[in-house]
Formats: sequence, structure tokens, C-alpha cells
Amino acid sequence: EGALRAGAVSVEDIGIPAALVRETVCPVQTVDGAFAQAVLPPRRPDGHKGTFGKVLVAGGAVGYSGAPYLTARAAEGSGCGLVSLGVPERLWPVEAARCAGAMPFPLPEKEGCLSRKALPALLSRLEFALVLLLCDGSVPFTAEDAALVGHMFQVIAQVTKELGITDFRVVSNCGAQAGQTVPHLHFHVLAGRDMTWPPG
Repeated sequence: EGALRAGAVSVEDIGIPAALVRETVCPVQTVDGAFAQAVLPPRRPDGHKGTFGKVLVAGGAVGYSGAPYLTARAAEGSGCGLVSLGVPERLWPVEAARCAGAMPFPLPEKEGCLSRKALPALLSRLEFALVLLLCDGSVPFTAEDAALVGHMFQVIAQVTKELGITDFRVVSNCGAQAGQTVPHLHFHVLAGRDMTWPPG
């Protein structure tokens, strides 16, 4: 209710020295144009969509077509050159009609969700992608998915090597009490600061 009860709100400089702000170690980093320019590698003048990174997005279910579409849009917006979007067969016409940049393709489904039969197709496409984003939490992962999870760690090793990162931590939150707010399998790669143990 604070926003409803507040009058005019203005941001005022309270006199914190700029040098102190720059030197302050803070766990929160605001991502703006200057930060992105500093941490992202420059693009080659002769670069094209094939050299700007490749992302494979897989997920969605009947009645839940928004997550994979928005994930693909976010990958495009981040500057990725080629984005592939794998969805259950019944969702493919929907995604194909609204995707202007990402390249949707149908995958085997079961009861409106991705089927385990989709795994071979995903693994074959992963040979040409640097990152896989899974945005479907409707199917629990089991030992049958070991190849896929193993490949995700191979990709993590490849990406960190290309970025020159030698020390990092990989985290996967499972369940609300562990801090998981997005119900799909994903890994956080943390680096660039001293970390403590135990985490959390």
C-alpha cells in the first residue's frame, strides 16, 4: 500500500562520495549498459548470427505455451544469434505463428507435455548449441536423464573456459524451501567473488 499512500517521490543525492561507491563490495550488481559493455566480449566486425551464440530452448505444455516463448525472446534480446525452440507437437503451430526470430520445432509429447522420446532429438541439437534452457517442470527428472544433465555440465565447463573463469560454483535449487521459484531444471553458475561454506 506504500505506493498508493505516498506523495511525490524523488531520488536525492545524499552526498555519498563517488569513490566510496565504486570501491564498495556489494553482492548486488545493477546490470546497465556500461556494465554489459565492460563484461561482455566485443563482437567481431565480420560477425554474424552464427557467431553470436546459439541457444536451445525446450519446454512448454498444452495450456502453458508462454514460458518457452518468453525464454526464447529473452535469449534473442540478450544478443544471442541463433535461438531454437523445441516444444510439444501440439504447441508447435502456436509458437511457429508468433516467433519472429526463434526457430520453433516440434518434439514428441505425452499428455500435452514433452515426452522422454524427445531426448534423442534434444541431444542431437545440442551438438550445435552452446546453452540449453529447460523451461518445463511437469516431468520429474530421473536416472534416464543422466545423459542430458551430464551434457549440461559439459556446457558449463565449456562456457566458463571460454570466459576465462577458473573458480566457480554450480547451484541447482530444488523445491520452495531451497529457494526454487521457477519450476524447471536449471543451474546457476556463480563466480567472481569469494564464497563461503556452507552456502545459504
